[in-house]
Amino acid sequence: MQYKLSKQHFEQMQKRSFHHHGQNGSIMVIVLMLLVIMSLIGIASINTSVTENFIVRNAAIRKQNVLMADSVAGEVLQQILDAGIVDADVDDPPLLTEAQINPQGAPLPWVHGHDTLLTDAGFTYADWYSQTLGPLLDAGNSDTPWAITKDDGTGISEILKQRGELATSPPRYALIGWVPVTGGSLKMTTAIRGAGRVLVEYMSDDFGVVRLTVGVERWFL
Repeated sequence: MQYKLSKQHFEQMQKRSFHHHGQNGSIMVIVLMLLVIMSLIGIASINTSVTENFIVRNAAIRKQNVLMADSVAGEVLQQILDAGIVDADVDDPPLLTEAQINPQGAPLPWVHGHDTLLTDAGFTYADWYSQTLGPLLDAGNSDTPWAITKDDGTGISEILKQRGELATSPPRYALIGWVPVTGGSLKMTTAIRGAGRVLVEYMSDDFGVVRLTVGVERWFL
């Protein structure tokens, strides 16, 4: 048995075929658009994660720098307050004499007079608080902490070793003293009370800059 398609029926079948092919093309376009959108979202998420990692890393380095400078200041303050004590069992760090921390005595290279700071150290207080100058402390007007000299593989020395800066960019400190301070015990009429400043500087091209100022007071007999 043979069947004959009418012209009208044949045209209807062609239209249906074209209609289905058109739908297939639209689906492909939609799928490609979704893939592009998902790719863009993925790239944006990766960039955000990388940025957040940099922020966390920089915050951690900044905190480490501040703690390192604070540790140096603590060591120097201990040396200043212990100066003049005679104890053969103490050598870590070694004890200093009062004359060594007194600009009017026999000061060490890192000890400077408050009124001769520019002459002694080569900079002013305004320079110290500037955000554009530096480094201001060097081998001629400051010193490195005993913790670095000792280099026991812990603390400051270990941090600087990991950064590759133990010899190139160590933190340095200096003392600016002393301004006479009025007041004190009536029983110590021959003593002089002085106020000074400990300056700590850490300056690195790769890990940032920290300048720390700590006030200190002590009696000189």
